Amino acid sequence: MNERKLEKRALNDKEFNLDRMRQLWSYMSEENRTRAPKLSFIKAPPIISKKRPSNYQMKEWRKNSSYKILLDNKPVPNKTLKAYDVEDIAYWSYHRNYTSKDNGKYDYETEVYLQTNNGFYRTFFMNRTGYDHVSAYEKAIEIYIEHQKNPKKYKGQLGGTLKDLQQVYSQIPEWKRELYNIKTPSEVIKSKNEGMSFNYIPYFKPQKNDQC
Repeated sequence: MNERKLEKRALNDKEFNLDRMRQLWSYMSEENRTRAPKLSFIKAPPIISKKRPSNYQMKEWRKNSSYKILLDNKPVPNKTLKAYDVEDIAYWSYHRNYTSKDNGKYDYETEVYLQTNNGFYRTFFMNRTGYDHVSAYEKAIEIYIEHQKNPKKYKGQLGGTLKDLQQVYSQIPEWKRELYNIKTPSEVIKSKNEGMSFNYIPYFKPQKNDQC
């Protein structure tokens, strides 16, 4: 990003690709995230939902070596995916690296970025990201409750303990907790156990005419 324009807040939405920026952010190390300039004048988007691949895609990635596989940001052989099914992959995306050839044409390598359920949770819930803290907490509560309903299915995966939920909650700035009247994980779970429907738990209470 142009530093002078950042200082003057003179950017417009045609000068940057937010979707690409967020994708790159998810691949960055903690050190690089700390050093990266923050665009505070851009509203934080809600946390993304899981995007699982199809059975056909998984089969294609396993057998076709023209795909370079990165699993939780680590390069792995294609055959590694034989140990995974679609339910084990929480999110996927493509990226193509183009190189010019002597005849003036271009060749490319397709990188497939895959995130396991744990990798997805670490990236979008347990670390500070460019996404909205409150929506992340809301989604984390849904994941926690789903884990409690299917303990065998999600055994050993992140998101199923109050400790995990507490870490997501701790990412929310204190002023946001007060503004939105956000309840702690223990308070949320207690309300649920007292018979209150999950949809009516007052963990997120936006204020009238609030623009944050």
